[in-house]
Formats: sequence, structure tokens, C-alpha cells
Amino acid sequence: MKYVGFLRGINAGGHVTVKMETLVDIFVQLGFKNVNTYNHNGNVIFESEEENIILLEKKIEKAFLKYFGYPIILIIKKIEELQSWVKMKFFRLFNNEDKVKRYVTLFWTENQTPMTIRKNGVDYIAELPGAVFSISKIIDGKHISPNDFIERQYGIPATTRDWKTILEIVKNFR
Repeated sequence: MKYVGFLRGINAGGHVTVKMETLVDIFVQLGFKNVNTYNHNGNVIFESEEENIILLEKKIEKAFLKYFGYPIILIIKKIEELQSWVKMKFFRLFNNEDKVKRYVTLFWTENQTPMTIRKNGVDYIAELPGAVFSISKIIDGKHISPNDFIERQYGIPATTRDWKTILEIVKNFR
């Protein structure tokens, strides 16, 4: 089965710097096959016979704690799930990247409450179990990432990716 592991905070904003080769090495040492990374910010594509995502996350998180000495937040999705998101065309009305930026925020668990609030230039578009799709408008010349706002809304850790990242992963790693 093909998966994508999304690591929160890797090579983003100068917080945690990890070489992509190191990520690949860790995943290979754990026995995963066809390991690749995308876009240098903690996106790892890999194959495993294990079907239980929670067990996969725990195995990888344990290895990272041992290797780096601190915990990570990892959210794993099946590549088929990402493919289904693309087919749903949530952002079909928002293709002008100059005016809005498209995001998907990923959770460990299914969303707890419906997202209905618009705040600070972040607008909710849709939600599915374990994911919120949103857009960010330009404020003071820049786009606002929805991650912190959405984490506060749900009260659980999350990681956010630009929609273009999801599109490229689906396109290049079928």
C-alpha cells in the first residue's frame, strides 16, 4: 500500500532542519519500500504492507524520537485518499493564486466539530475526516497560513500543506 507521511514543522520557518536524505534513510531502515520525499518540507512517500495507519505512525514517531531526541507530529494518508480529494475539486472556484492561496490542513483524528468560522483572511471551504480545505486571502501583502487558527478551532495538532503540494504528490507518485 502506498502512503504519504506529512511531518509537521520540518524545514519550515527554520524550526527543525532535517535533510531529505536523512528522512529517506530512516524510512528505509524501518523496512519501508520505494521511499521518496517531495518539496523538502517533510513529505515522505513510501510503501508498506501494514494497513493500520496508527501503527505506522507510532513506529515512525518512535524512530524519530530515538534518532533526533525529540518527538514529531506525523500524519499519514493513503495516496488513494489524496487522489480522491483531487477528484472532488474543492478549489475549482479558487484558481487565481494571486488573490487566494489554497490549503489542506491534516489531522491525526477525524474532525471533532464542523468548521464554520471565517477569521483573519482564512475561509473554510470543505472538510472530510482528518482534513480541512481552506483558502487564505492576502492581508498586508501576504497570505496567512491557516494551521494555527485551525489547530485552535479543533484543539488538536495538525499540519498544513499548500494544495499545489498535494497535486504534485498525486501527479508524481501514483
